[in-house]
Amino acid sequence: MTKLIMGVDASTSCTGWAFLDTDGKLIEYGKISPPAKLEYLQKCDFIVKGLISQLDLKKESIIDVGIEILNTSRNMKITRILAGLSQIIRYSIFTRYGITVK
Repeated sequence: MTKLIMGVDASTSCTGWAFLDTDGKLIEYGKISPPAKLEYLQKCDFIVKGLISQLDLKKESIIDVGIEILNTSRNMKITRILAGLSQIIRYSIFTRYGITVK
């Protein structure tokens, strides 16, 4: 069984995800785009559910999950929104899979 690492580029408009093997070879990728009309927490829920559905398909192979480091040079409102989403993703993955997201 190939061991996989999931990478996440979190955004409330379009969150990207990818699975890589331990040699860094891209195995699969995709995106999760919540409807624009949703409120912030609804978007977070939509994104987490999308990530969980991808992780569930490969849960026996996942050894690590990482989220892109935030660029804090953006405006503070956007930084807070993305930091919140990032923490919600981290918490959700930890509580479901016991994986500490890096």
